[in-house]
Amino acid sequence: MLVIYCHRQSQRLSYAVSIVFDVVCKSTYKLTEDRDEFLRHDGPKIHYSKDTFEGIPGILPSGLLTDQFTLDKKPEKGIYKDVPHIFPNRNAFLPFDVFSAIFYMVSRYEEYGDFEPDRHGRFPMQQSTAYELGFHKKAIVHHWSKQLIDALFGQFPTLVAEKNHTKFEIGMDIDNAYAFKHKNVFRTIGGLSLSILNPVEYINRLAVLTGNRQDPYDNYDYIFNVLSRNKTTLKTFFLCAAYGTYDKNITPGSKVYRHLVERAKNHGEIGLHPSYASNKRATLETELKTLSELSGKPLQMSRQHFLMLNFPKTYEALLKAGIKHDYSMGYAESAGFRAGIAVPFPFYNVKEDKTTDLIIHPFVFMESCYIHYQAIDIDEIKAEISAMIDEVKSVNGIFHAVWHNEYFGGKGGEKWKELFEYMLEQGSTT
Repeated sequence: MLVIYCHRQSQRLSYAVSIVFDVVCKSTYKLTEDRDEFLRHDGPKIHYSKDTFEGIPGILPSGLLTDQFTLDKKPEKGIYKDVPHIFPNRNAFLPFDVFSAIFYMVSRYEEYGDFEPDRHGRFPMQQSTAYELGFHKKAIVHHWSKQLIDALFGQFPTLVAEKNHTKFEIGMDIDNAYAFKHKNVFRTIGGLSLSILNPVEYINRLAVLTGNRQDPYDNYDYIFNVLSRNKTTLKTFFLCAAYGTYDKNITPGSKVYRHLVERAKNHGEIGLHPSYASNKRATLETELKTLSELSGKPLQMSRQHFLMLNFPKTYEALLKAGIKHDYSMGYAESAGFRAGIAVPFPFYNVKEDKTTDLIIHPFVFMESCYIHYQAIDIDEIKAEISAMIDEVKSVNGIFHAVWHNEYFGGKGGEKWKELFEYMLEQGSTT
């Protein structure tokens, strides 16, 4: 067992140490303030302090992990063995405060501070430390943890640390189940009226409504069949909200929607896609109740529509509603690792300085970023898919990708089908 000495334990330090030795890898450890116990221990040990212990390696604290400490600026940067890091120091054992670096990234500490939000009020990737230092596409927390583990092995060859196993997951967000079909009479008439000025859209819409053409968002047979062929299960997130500017699904209580929920249940797990409106109005619990009733059982899984995350408000609301697992941790603008980590981890509420029961499941890839933010060709997207899968494999993480039913149909649909099947082929080797 590894014993770690510190002057005073804090919730932040306990959380950071747990991320390394409980989440990223599995190794028994004890965090102690008892100096005598530490010195008596005859096995692997390090100290997290400014003290000097002859012959015992240590990590120099930066101060971030002291309760109530606030950091009003970006941390300093450094590099060690070709891996960039934050909170550098001149320590010989490890030249940066690895626990502060990990806490800063995984807790999303920087998202509690001042930033210039995008038009939806979200934290932009371009303002993140990871993006500024160029490691937003690296599972950097795993690399930092490995540097710590390697340094420990160099001192204590008998130390035991178990690795996680790489996994591959597909998530499907149902923002809008059907483009034209199964809308109420007012939306149907309104849609037809608006499309009169666009003859092609009007003809397509009319053909779908009269049953002469498949709805461009109705790609469920394709999705379920491809996943079944590749023996890949699905996590499907359903929007169950009243119609609004950014919430445009069909009526959640309709017979066709209930049938779609049942189909998704047969191919994996289902969860809630909390509406855009739920961030401003108290509708989250109603939406969760609606989907739970449709599925026939209580649900505890979610992913935010539009990835609307506000720290700590969003996660506090999810916990209050009964959500235990959230899949919103990722970038809207790019593939990458928003929290620098590729395995599930508990949410730490920085405002209250405590670890919570909510488990955050980060995602790595979302196809819509290449539609709304990055205009790159299909070969470049394939290269990025392969690179991200390779990165996750290299750290024994979980590759979770976000897809939407709507992009597989209509104009451009064949491109996204090709990319979807390419990803499944690449992921099947994990």
